[in-house]
Amino acid sequence: MVKIISISVDNETLKGLDLAGRRIGIKSRSRLLRNALSDALNDYASIQSVKGHVECVFALSYKSSKRASVFDILHEYSSIIETELHRHGSSSCMVIISIKSDAKRMRSLFFRLKREPAVKSIKYMLIE
Repeated sequence: MVKIISISVDNETLKGLDLAGRRIGIKSRSRLLRNALSDALNDYASIQSVKGHVECVFALSYKSSKRASVFDILHEYSSIIETELHRHGSSSCMVIISIKSDAKRMRSLFFRLKREPAVKSIKYMLIE
């Protein structure tokens, strides 16, 4: 059974959603959002299933005007960050960090960054 939910988005997000739908070939906003939610839930399940010692890479973008809050978080976790690559943009910055840690601490950093309002996007990749 399908449940109906309602969300509010700004005009820029709505334009981006419609553009993505056209480029992918999905006409229904509901279907496009279901696909996006499914991807997000799969990512969550994947990161939750990681156990033991991990090596991984995070790639994140954030508002350059809010970089101090992101740097504060990264400094809290400096003991697990091996390498950091930073790229400046006009309104956004990108950071790629290499991490060696136990899975619990890695998840803690990932979700802390995910909750940070300055962070626009964060992705991870496990190194196996």
